[in-house]
Amino acid sequence: MARVFLFNPPDPAGRGYTREGRCTQEAGVWATQWPPVSLATTAALLEKDGHELTVMDFPAIGLNAASLMKTIKRNQPDFAIWNTATPTLKSDLILGRMIKDMIPETTTGVMGTHVSALPEETLNLPFIDVVIRREPEQPIRNLCRVK
Repeated sequence: MARVFLFNPPDPAGRGYTREGRCTQEAGVWATQWPPVSLATTAALLEKDGHELTVMDFPAIGLNAASLMKTIKRNQPDFAIWNTATPTLKSDLILGRMIKDMIPETTTGVMGTHVSALPEETLNLPFIDVVIRREPEQPIRNLCRVK
């Protein structure tokens, strides 16, 4: 079975940021930060398949990119899959480079409305392996079954 790391990435400015389906906004817009439900439901399916999981919502727990990279180094995932949002897209995508620099064999996957609308543009980045479009749970499950 595979080691899978699912995460909502830290916001570059340290703000709480919701990246869930079509809901992509700073936490203060609705006075709360919405949980990444798609990561939780995906994790439930992957757990059922016997994969080793790490699931983290970095903005919710106030951790930064350095903490994310420590988690990557410690867990050595086969798959690193994360949410993206248009307002934070540049910093969200550059995480793929950071992950690949540390563990080149990790399969990197991103999801979100922007990357779903422009998958070819996203896949032109050499450090992004997969764009997960539409409902993410089953495509991620199928992807992780390959390893």
